[in-house]
Amino acid sequence: MKHEENYLEFKLEPKMNLPITEPKQFQLGFKHILTVFANQSKFEKEAISNLLRNTAFDDCKSIIRRRLGCEHTCPGCGVKCSKPSLHPTEQVKVLPEYCQCQTDECICPDVTYVDCVSHENDYHIPTAFHGERYHETHKPYLHSCYQQWTTVGIHTGDGEIIHPKRLYYNKKHLQWYKNLDNLAKTAPDKDDPCPSEEKRRAWMTVRHYLTAKNKMNDYTDEEYDEMLYPKEFNTIPINFQITWKETKILTVFIYQMTISPVLYFNYHARTKIKRTM
Repeated sequence: MKHEENYLEFKLEPKMNLPITEPKQFQLGFKHILTVFANQSKFEKEAISNLLRNTAFDDCKSIIRRRLGCEHTCPGCGVKCSKPSLHPTEQVKVLPEYCQCQTDECICPDVTYVDCVSHENDYHIPTAFHGERYHETHKPYLHSCYQQWTTVGIHTGDGEIIHPKRLYYNKKHLQWYKNLDNLAKTAPDKDDPCPSEEKRRAWMTVRHYLTAKNKMNDYTDEEYDEMLYPKEFNTIPINFQITWKETKILTVFIYQMTISPVLYFNYHARTKIKRTM
């Protein structure tokens, strides 16, 4: 979204026209409030100020949340749900425990449907950005959530491996299942062996930082195909830290709610700007 569109989206417009018919009385009313406040003790002033500040802050957060939509994120890659903040339930398919179907549609006879608040986003990223790795080698899993949908399994971390991936998301993350199952059938890159160029460049920018943070064993430089994973630009170091110029809590809150970390890192990779915000 362009800056101009962001401005219009959050611009405050007057909703009511309330002319001041008696300006002197209006001014006296405010002077009276100031006089009463001035006569309060320091403790009372701080209590009133804190109450007003907290109330205003909570109201701002509520308005921002409604504007930004649903806060849920994909359990596989961490992208934010693109639906409104409140969206109704819908019918979602529940697969049987024994399902091993590798066809586009599950053909098991015991499929049922339940009402579920279903989240979605048309844009998912490789799950390595969210810390997912191969079980035995601990190397980054550079596929999106919906890729290899019926051909690989997921290790749950407690010794269980659920195969295929479709059954894992249906069993553990039903709210995102419908979206991922649809993308596994319709997404242009559903059968691609590697991520898109934009996502590959983003990964090569942050791989040292994310593999260290998530205790992954990164691939060696030789294991990365130079034609697919270029290494000609600077890579963010392991000890990289974001330095905020604006320390106000509300500003940080807005930024974290609206900007995906992978887009932030990709922005650095493309523009090579200073690593400060």
